[in-house]
Amino acid sequence: MKINKKTRENLEKIGIILTLSTSMAMNIPTALFFLTTGGTCLFLSDFLNKY
Repeated sequence: MKINKKTRENLEKIGIILTLSTSMAMNIPTALFFLTTGGTCLFLSDFLNKY
């Protein structure tokens, strides 16, 4: 499965934005949600870079 470069870049942006908004989120559940989603996006883009 080949993902184009644009999609990967967007995934990375989403991941970074979500991870950054974690530090701005005051309550723990929201922060955890952002961190998990952001981390997943970053992991996905990294994983797709390899294949």
